[in-house]
Order: sequence, then C-alpha cells, then structure tokens
Amino acid sequence: MKMKKPLVSVIMPAYNASLFITSSVQSIKDQTFKNWELIIINDGSTDNTLEILKKIKNRKIKIINQKKNIGPYKSINNHINKCKGKFIAFLDADDVSNNKRLKIQSDFLIKHKNFSLVGSNFKYIDSDGNFLKKNNDISITEFNKIFPCQNCIVNSSVMLRKEIFKEIYFLDKEFFYAYDYIFYLKIFKKKRITILKNYLLDYRLHNNQRTNALNMQKRIIKENIKLLAWSKKNGLVNCSNIFLYYKNFFKNFMKYFILFLK
Repeated sequence: MKMKKPLVSVIMPAYNASLFITSSVQSIKDQTFKNWELIIINDGSTDNTLEILKKIKNRKIKIINQKKNIGPYKSINNHINKCKGKFIAFLDADDVSNNKRLKIQSDFLIKHKNFSLVGSNFKYIDSDGNFLKKNNDISITEFNKIFPCQNCIVNSSVMLRKEIFKEIYFLDKEFFYAYDYIFYLKIFKKKRITILKNYLLDYRLHNNQRTNALNMQKRIIKENIKLLAWSKKNGLVNCSNIFLYYKNFFKNFMKYFILFLK
C-alpha cells in the first residue's frame, strides 16, 4: 500500500543520544496529528544510538546513518532535501514534543499564510523528565523587540514552511552553535514569525549537553557578539531595542573576559 505524502516532516539530528532519543521519538509517534514523517540523522554517534534506532519498525520513520560526526547544522543542511512535507518541524534528540504540537502548529500555518515560521512556549525538564519550570511568556510586541538582540525561540519548538529553504540558505559557516538563531534572524528580516502561547515542548536540561564545555561556552559568547552586530548591521536594532542591544553586548563581552581568565 502506497504511503500518503506527509504534510509535516520532522527532522531530528542525533549524536550520542541513547539516554533520551527513545522518549523523543515516542513523542512524535504519539502525535494526535498523523500525517507526518520523521527523519532521524545519526550523526556519527559513538554510543548505542544507532542500535536503538535500528530497532524502530515504523514506515513513517527514516533513519540516516552518518559514519562521521559533522554537527547538527551540517546534518540538517545535507538532508533537508529528503523531507517530503510542506512544513518542516525540528526536534532535538533529547527534547519531547507535546502530543498536540504538530496539529496546532500545522493548523496555524495553514490558516495564517502570511506567517513563515512558528515556535511555541516550552517547559524545562530534567534528565529524568521531571518538570522544572516554564519559560517566560512574552507578547508578540515584546518578541519583535527582543528577538533581534536575544534568541527567544527554542529550536525544538519550530515549524516552518519548506519553501523558505529555497529563499534563505540554511547553512552559515560563521556560526556553529547559533546556526538556528542566525537562520531565524534572516527569516525574521524578510518574513513574519511568531511564538504560540501553547506549551508544546519539554526542553531537557542535562549534563551531557554540548554547551557545557568551557571552550564551547567561549565560542557561544563570540557568536552572540557576532549575532548582535549582524542584527544592528541589518537594521533590526532601533529605538525600541537599542538599550537591550547594548546591555546584551556588554554582558557577553564581560562573560568572555571572565572565561578568558580561567
């Protein structure tokens, strides 16, 4: 029997994700919306991530195995053309989607054709899946002011129109950690994006996250400073957010100085 073309393609890069990937995959399988496909990219994992993925028996789930670790942004860029859906959703291999996420976000994009990207509110959970706290809910006006100076979109909460990738190139070699933020800023400059009030994601905090290493923290801060400069150069900083721009610029500069002394 021929499978129906999916409306939503979920793409999930995974590197040494054996502790959490089962719950991440299950959160997509449990969606109330059924017209989806899930593309999982094993990004050169050295743990038993691939063994776990090989046990999945679902025609809607495709496994791509990369022998070499190249990072999530290159992995997504290399395989985004394999997505068949009109809409593309991101999900990291340690996060968990609410079971109504794909339904709510796809309905929004179908109804609001003037929006190109939609994120959502989210909850923080620990390594055992226990609730920690909710993110700070902000209005659309606040989002439009804050976003050029500070990323307030969690990558795993995003759904966007596939056609965007034809207009805006996903890969930016200047950014490794903030590959998602610079891509969303480029979309924000040209299109309409928003964050839904619904809490559609559990964002996991744990010790295995790649951002915990000292050298990675330094790189993150460098990229934050570059991103602020990009927003200012591209006209996204104005009288409504100029104070926030300088506040974040100074804060990142001081963080880098402190890390440099360690």
